[in-house]
Amino acid sequence: MDDDDGDGLSNFYEYGVGGDPTNKSSLGGTPKVIHGESGEVLFSTVQLIDRANLPIRYTVLHCTDLESGDWTPFADDGTIINDLPGSDEYEEVQYRLSISGDESHEIFLRLSVEETQ
Repeated sequence: MDDDDGDGLSNFYEYGVGGDPTNKSSLGGTPKVIHGESGEVLFSTVQLIDRANLPIRYTVLHCTDLESGDWTPFADDGTIINDLPGSDEYEEVQYRLSISGDESHEIFLRLSVEETQ
């Protein structure tokens, strides 16, 4: 994967989250994690508004054990929570993951931004 600015993020990922792949200081929107009151995890990220018509797929994954490498996609497809001020290309999307009482209190999250054909 190309990384023109050498910041450790692929050009495609940076573009997908609103960053500038040619500017090391422009990483795009940093995902946010919020722990809800009713045992849920909310994961918010910046995404392209017209993603349904573009060759891009966003997937939020979670796991409770990094050693197993067993990453599971969120069942939630995401909810648009707001447009980004000053941008007509990006919006903030929030994913919701419910955690049952018997699951680990430790949860790991990651965002995958992939080019589709």
